[in-house]
Amino acid sequence: MALRLWALQTLRNGNPSLSQSYSLAQVLILDNNVLTSLPSDLGACMRLEKLSIAHNGLTSLPSSWAGLAKLKSLDLSHNALPALPAALASCTALELLDVAANQLQELPAELAALCRLNTLNASSNAISAVPPAVLRECTALQTLLLNGNPITQEVEGSGARDQRVRIGCACRGQT
Repeated sequence: MALRLWALQTLRNGNPSLSQSYSLAQVLILDNNVLTSLPSDLGACMRLEKLSIAHNGLTSLPSSWAGLAKLKSLDLSHNALPALPAALASCTALELLDVAANQLQELPAELAALCRLNTLNASSNAISAVPPAVLRECTALQTLLLNGNPITQEVEGSGARDQRVRIGCACRGQT
């Protein structure tokens, strides 16, 4: 609890550096804090395994994610993100990615590099298609949630030929 409060005070006071303060942190939860941006050196938190920044006002993300090679869980849900940085693909240990309830119009094809990703929640966005490479290359993917998106093309893998992925999709043209 103390680290969470200190982290919040540090970010709210405009300290642009997380690396000095949180280089040893494994879990950082900053939900419900009205944050609109994150420090550019987020990737310097090399031991981070869980990062939750849900229910804030984020409109962009830093482009540097390369140092987050141990990150397993990332919750960016309920923000105002119009796009995800392609650099998220460098988080190769990522197993859970929650980007629900943002303003995403697409998922970056680079997410296909996340071979350990087993849950992707992209519900309640403005996504009209899923890059085929994401389903083809994310071999550990078991759950893909797309409810509340204007999907206009068939989601590859939603048929009987790929039963490894449970797709939640109450979208246009999908069942």
